[in-house]
Amino acid sequence: MELYHFERSQILALPRAETFAFFANPHHLEAITPGFVHFKFLRDPPPVFQGGSVLFYRIRLFGVPIRWQSVIEAWEPPARFVDLQVKGPYAYWRHIHEFEDAGERRTRTRDRIDFALPLGPLGTVAYRLFVARTLARIFDFRAQRLDSILGAASDGN
Repeated sequence: MELYHFERSQILALPRAETFAFFANPHHLEAITPGFVHFKFLRDPPPVFQGGSVLFYRIRLFGVPIRWQSVIEAWEPPARFVDLQVKGPYAYWRHIHEFEDAGERRTRTRDRIDFALPLGPLGTVAYRLFVARTLARIFDFRAQRLDSILGAASDGN
């Protein structure tokens, strides 16, 4: 199983505790997920994440509906939380969300994702053809939405 890594960060013009609180609300996921993903909760999520929270949702990519279940496996406010795919399209998916002070009333958010695709060599081909590009598109959209909702603070990458 080949393990891939994806990482993005950006700086937002909001203190760390407030930024973390925004991300701790599962209802904000829809606002920062592009429409082409067709994100939809299948069960009502908790009002706020916490360790052990389980999320059930569906996405649709390339016309294919995909059910996804994840659990918050680590919860360390206001520094980080980690979600792990329990059921879904990946052979493995672990997403670390980190928050650090980046100056007065500024927060650097960092997303680190480790994932593996199913189907061996076919998964490698899928990664090269569209998975890497699709993840980049999703996180590009997310960065733009976060800038508009929470405030841009320059020099994110």
